[in-house]
Amino acid sequence: MAVDDGLGFLLNGIEDFQARHGADWRDKFVDFYLGDRMATGLDEACALPTLTADVARADDETRHAYAEGLTEIVDKIANGPGQRMSRDQVWALVAVLSGAAGMARAVTDPTLREEVLAAAAQAAKAI
Repeated sequence: MAVDDGLGFLLNGIEDFQARHGADWRDKFVDFYLGDRMATGLDEACALPTLTADVARADDETRHAYAEGLTEIVDKIANGPGQRMSRDQVWALVAVLSGAAGMARAVTDPTLREEVLAAAAQAAKAI
């Protein structure tokens, strides 16, 4: 299922950053997610921003798989190395990253795109 694959890819990326960067993983992941990853084509981009709208219109089985995948991601972040985050903080972080990525990919003005990404990175790191 595309939902499982897409969210699994994100989970694997989070696990990789946690393993490679330890306590400093979160800020490095934010910089990567809203920086280098934004330069990739949609076929290689994180599926979360693009899947969300489609899943909202999908059947219950797909929506359940999406919720399970998101919950696994939130748990991985909340229990990761470094400063502990509450589940509320993690949900906010995931929402900021996903929303900013979707908006930045939707605009054509590079200045506006960079403004969105910079503001989101600052907000994500402050959570």
